[in-house]
Amino acid sequence: MIGAIAQTILMTYTAPSSKTLSFAQRLIKAGKSVLTLNSANNSLLQEQEITALDANAIVQYCLKSQNYISQ
Repeated sequence: MIGAIAQTILMTYTAPSSKTLSFAQRLIKAGKSVLTLNSANNSLLQEQEITALDANAIVQYCLKSQNYISQ
């Protein structure tokens, strides 16, 4: 399962009562970092306390977590 090896997961959309939403909830409980795009279309993910960022902030977050740019 990708969630077991990944440090951060980007979810761009999930439907209500979907397997993707259930997966996101399991990732959060497992202490994984889950991100989504800052959009009104992602309110369901944001309600799950998933961090919503704009595209540039997501790129910066990923680069910092991989030590490609200084923290």
